[in-house]
Amino acid sequence: MISNILSVCFLMVLLYVTILYKSSAACALMLLLLLCMVLGLGKFLYAVFCLKFRFPTALAKTFQKDTCPFTILVKNTGFFPVSGLSMDLYLLDAQKNLVQSSVLRFCASGKKITPVSGTITSELYGKFQIAGKHLRLHSPFSLLQFPLPGKFSCQVFFYPTALPLDVQVKETTRYFAAESQGFEEILPGGTLLPSNEIREFLPGDKMRQIHWKLSARTGSLLVRDPGRPEGFPVLVFLQLQALHTKDSARQFSRFLEFTVSLSFSLLEARCNHLVIWFDAKNQSLVRYPVRTEEEHTLCIYALLHETLYEDKKDLYDFYAEEYPCDTYCTRLLLCTDLTLGFDTQSPCPFTNDMTIPV
Repeated sequence: MISNILSVCFLMVLLYVTILYKSSAACALMLLLLLCMVLGLGKFLYAVFCLKFRFPTALAKTFQKDTCPFTILVKNTGFFPVSGLSMDLYLLDAQKNLVQSSVLRFCASGKKITPVSGTITSELYGKFQIAGKHLRLHSPFSLLQFPLPGKFSCQVFFYPTALPLDVQVKETTRYFAAESQGFEEILPGGTLLPSNEIREFLPGDKMRQIHWKLSARTGSLLVRDPGRPEGFPVLVFLQLQALHTKDSARQFSRFLEFTVSLSFSLLEARCNHLVIWFDAKNQSLVRYPVRTEEEHTLCIYALLHETLYEDKKDLYDFYAEEYPCDTYCTRLLLCTDLTLGFDTQSPCPFTNDMTIPV
């Protein structure tokens, strides 16, 4: 719009100079500008009737934070190629705050479908939205800009990379006989601590546990005790409270980076743990067991899809009410305001080089 106004003003100035001073040079330049504007208008009318755009509806999720590629398909039904197309690209965080912007410039060949490749680069982690707006056609020498119909919006996820943290796991924590209520609800088919005990049948036992030979010999129904579920001595609570600061996207990116690093460091130290947060959509707690790298990846995937909430939640009380029979050795509380609480101790700002005793 601004370039259009400036071009018209410049043309009026040339017309004034031509009439006042009878300048042939100004007259020639004015005619050249008029010709470019007429060609630009004809190019715009041609593009409106001959160009069709197909925008991406979803972007591939990336496990690295640098670049996410995408493709726009431009179908030109006309014979002549069209150059001078551009579109503004915006990267928005989960709270619709602008993180960065760029301009994609491209052209369309005649009588074919042209794939236009673009990339979105981010130094931050988390869930973002890519918005493509203000599709434009530029006239020769970019004297005029004509708006074209077309825009798109889709999500992209930049996965955090785990960094080494100084996590010191005590032997009493690693081998703590923790019990987790509703283990089969957490992850069916979880490992069990082996047991060779034979006992009488109790309500709730499965038919496959029955020891048929001993039951027939003794005349009473006996079962094999499969053992107790493998517990999780460390509980990692995540306070997913919305941030309303100027640098909220970068702050939440650091929170995700530290969460992934802490969980992976516990995994490397052979310390099973649960990652727990409040699901604002279902209004309930969710917990993900982390004992393998696959479970670690699944946990981070679910975390990136979560929605932040406004009011602070008392996660400890919620967990005690929902799972009153659970036992654990250590619990940690990570907040999006970049504080880390060790059990009942006062929260402290966390850094990548801090020592975390569990």
